Amino acid sequence: MSPRTARTGTDLRHREHTMYEYDFHRARSAELIRRAEDERLAREAARGGRAARRALRRAAAARSGSEHHSRGSRRRWSTHTA
Repeated sequence: MSPRTARTGTDLRHREHTMYEYDFHRARSAELIRRAEDERLAREAARGGRAARRALRRAAAARSGSEHHSRGSRRRWSTHTA
């Protein structure tokens, strides 16, 4: 076997290995992009649902004429005992 043939065989195996890594990289990249898009869509859906519920609450409050109250407690709990 001549040195050129031996080198070509090694180069071919290296090229095949490199192509395998490149294909794996592309597949992994595509999967990560799909996951990111799915998560973005889920966040948008959740945000839309919260906005719809908030709008319904505000509409109901406007119909009933009630004032807006914060969700927080008015009483501030202290860690000190009497």
